[in-house]
Amino acid sequence: MPSESTKPGGHFEVLALVLLWLVWLLATPHLWWGAVITATPFYGDQPTAEESATASRLMRAALICGFGIPLVGLAACLALRRHVMAVLFVVTLGVTVVAALATGTISPETLKPVETTSPVPSHQHIGCQERSGGDSDCPGG
Repeated sequence: MPSESTKPGGHFEVLALVLLWLVWLLATPHLWWGAVITATPFYGDQPTAEESATASRLMRAALICGFGIPLVGLAACLALRRHVMAVLFVVTLGVTVVAALATGTISPETLKPVETTSPVPSHQHIGCQERSGGDSDCPGG
């Protein structure tokens, strides 16, 4: 029985599985950090509805990437009878589960889509406002 490294066509299969694992390694934390930083209040300003919706989408993408890639990799490894690589993807899935539980990523609030509303104009006309220097257009003043 040939070993895993001497199977015909083995180098392409291993390369594809390693690339899949590298996508998980790089994309999942990047998407998670993007979601966290987008939803973080800065200088006391709460995130807008649009920022919350973006953070929710990024978090869902991180979860899909974090759980989907190891599951696809595990299925591919089992189909190709690459048992050593299958162990790598089982460990990868375990790391994802532990990280998601430790950071509180898996919660009903995280997975709930955020409704976006039309953006509120940053400057609304609230009436006449006095300015220093005497160039006021207010009636009576």
